[in-house]
Formats: sequence, structure tokens, C-alpha cells
Amino acid sequence: MKKLLILSVVIALFLALSPTNNVRAQFIAGSWQSNVSCINQSEDNDAAVELIFYEESTGNKLSLGSEVVPAGKSTNFVLSPSSGSIGSLVIQSNQPLTCAVDYSAKTTGTSANPYRFAATKGFDANEISPVMYVSQIEKEFYGWNSYIAVQNTTDTETDVTISFVDRFTNTYPDLNISIPGFANEVIMLADVPSLPAMFIGAATISSDDGITPLAVSTAFYNAGISPATSQIHAWNGSSTGSNTLYAPYIVMNYYLYNSGIMVQNIGDAPTSFKITYTFAGTDYVYQHPTELKAGETKDFYLPNV
Repeated sequence: MKKLLILSVVIALFLALSPTNNVRAQFIAGSWQSNVSCINQSEDNDAAVELIFYEESTGNKLSLGSEVVPAGKSTNFVLSPSSGSIGSLVIQSNQPLTCAVDYSAKTTGTSANPYRFAATKGFDANEISPVMYVSQIEKEFYGWNSYIAVQNTTDTETDVTISFVDRFTNTYPDLNISIPGFANEVIMLADVPSLPAMFIGAATISSDDGITPLAVSTAFYNAGISPATSQIHAWNGSSTGSNTLYAPYIVMNYYLYNSGIMVQNIGDAPTSFKITYTFAGTDYVYQHPTELKAGETKDFYLPNV
């Protein structure tokens, strides 16, 4: 069986779980449902697929069922662990798959109860690592907060350290957690007491043994009490960096929308860098005036660049 790992599928049905430690509190307010969409990449062979759910913190295991996905076709799985469950998935298949998970709030779509939706891509074996990076996380930053979901991708419990740095190069006490095999922990930054309000920065997530691969997703979100405060921006953590990176879609003053870019130096030495923006066929080059220290992160809001 080829194994595809879906990173920290945050499955919150009707009510999130109650707190059991000082950083694992209620998920984003509301009632939530998760679904998974998968494509069978084989054009010739059907895929026998099984979804296995692992409860957050405990690692309690539950098969969510099996299904055959025809060659070259896709299918959607409506996840149905018990009400109040948060956890992660391992998706097993005898053919290569591409999968994504979404989570949405059960709302009426009115101004008083607006829709909320986010999605992330599944991780395969090439995208997990003993060290993972998330380059934009926030705590009480102009109404925005973040979570970090960390999944252990092995069948053995592992200890994990999360290190934080803000955009001013300040560091904060590490967060240490233990994660059962294939399970996850969802860290709500609003409930991490060592991080101050108005924190915006980055995190490095490492397995203490230096061997156990981790899958990590993150998001920043706001209060959800009106259409203007109902955004969730979710993405996967990175296992590596590069000397050249690309942002395929950015906007500035576009129908009231603007983009931001966060740069994190994950190397062990200072580095200089520049950003080249291309609008309407014209390149605009920003050369950062100082070197970015090892581990440092820098935020850029396009109207201010």
C-alpha cells in the first residue's frame, strides 16, 4: 500500500474539543466540518483507498471507511468521526493520489453568521521532514490569530519543539509537546502565554530525535463576527528553503485588496535579499537595506514597499 499523509486534518465537528493543556484550547469559534477530495493519478488502475482518523493528543485510531476511486477520477469524502473530534488523517492507497482537505463552518451565510472556509493540500513522503517552517503566524495582531497543526507521520510517539521568532528578531520560550503515532497537536497561538499580543513572526517545528518526519499546516484568521472579519488563510509548512522563490499572484490596491509577503531566513548565516515585483510587464526591484540574520523573518505589505 502506498501511503499518503494528509497533514493535520483539523476535523472539528459541531464543537471543538475542550482544553486538556494550556495551548490546546477550543478550535476557531463555531461548528466545523471537514471533507477530503482525492484524485487517482493512475490512468490505468483503480485505487483502493482507506481513510484512518487519529484523535488529537490521544492518538486513538478510527477507520473512516474505504472506497475505490476509478483510474484517473476523483472523489470527495465527507468525514464523520464522532461529534467534537479534532485530529489528523492517514490516507492509504495502492495507487498514487493527490488529496486536499477543507474545513468549513456550519453557518447560514448571513451578515450576522457569515460563511467561513479554508483548505490545504495533502502531504506526501517528499514534503515531510524532521524540521518544518511556518513563515507567517500571528497572535492578536490587529484582530488576527494563528494556529499551528503538527502531525507525527510515524507510528511511534515523538517529542517536538516549536521555536518562535518575531519580525524584530526577538525570540520566545520554546514550546515542547509530545505527539502519539500518526496523531497531531493543534496549537492555538492565542493560548500560548509566552507570546505577546501583536506578535507576528515565524516558527520552526522540530522533532527532538532529529529523525521523525513531521507534517505541519498553519493559518491566520480573524473573529468571524461579520463578513469583513471572516477570513481564514491556510497553507502548508515548508521543509526546505531556496535561494529563489516565486509568488505567482500578488495584488496592490486592486479592488481594495492588497498582498503581503513574509521572508524567513532558515539558513545558519546572515543573507542579503531582494524582491522583484512584476506589474503590467514592468519589473520593480526592492533591495532590502540590511542582511537578514539567521532565523530572522521580515514582513512586507505591498502598499508600504
